[in-house]
Formats: sequence, C-alpha cells, structure tokens
Amino acid sequence: MGSVIVTLLPLIIASAVMPAPIIIIIMLLKSSTQGVLKASAFVAGMTTLRLLQGIIFGLIMTGSSSSAVDDSSGKSAVVSTLLMLLGILLLIAAYKKWDKEDDPDAPPPKWM
Repeated sequence: MGSVIVTLLPLIIASAVMPAPIIIIIMLLKSSTQGVLKASAFVAGMTTLRLLQGIIFGLIMTGSSSSAVDDSSGKSAVVSTLLMLLGILLLIAAYKKWDKEDDPDAPPPKWM
C-alpha cells in the first residue's frame, strides 16, 4: 500500500494545487452573500466527488475475485475492455480539444 501512495504522490500533489478550484474558491469567498457557506459546499462536493471516483475506479481497476481470469497478469476481460474504452474516449477528447479553432470575431466570455 505504501508503494502505491509513493507512486501516486505527484498526482496527489498536482491535484491539490490545481489553479481552477483555488480560483473558484477565492471567487466564492469574495462574493457578498454567504461566501463562506458556498465555498464550504464547493469543497465538500469536490471532496465527495473525488472519494466516489476513487472508490468506483478502484473497484473497477482491481476487478472482482469472482471474474474469470484470461491472461497471466490477472486482469479480466471486463477490466481490459473498460481500460481500452477509457483510453479511446480520452484520445477522442484530446483530439477535439486540439482541433478546436478559436473564432477571432467571437465576443469575450461574460465573466470577463
């Protein structure tokens, strides 16, 4: 268990210091009405979401002991298929983001 935490430590630190949630929390705190309550709700929601993601993906990636083992590495066909689909979806999302061109005549977003 300790080696897993050491392996994931860079991802844990990067997730903790991501600028977008920090900026959102600062903007919520500076709001005039109930800023602390809104920021606390945002942090609680993000924490709950990350915990649920960890539990769900942990269960999927480890596989169940009742599933049939197809290869010598111990991963079932279901886990391998889910990993392949996740990889394909991530590649499609990356291509869409890379291929998207900005419209030079578009007005700036409302928040700006």
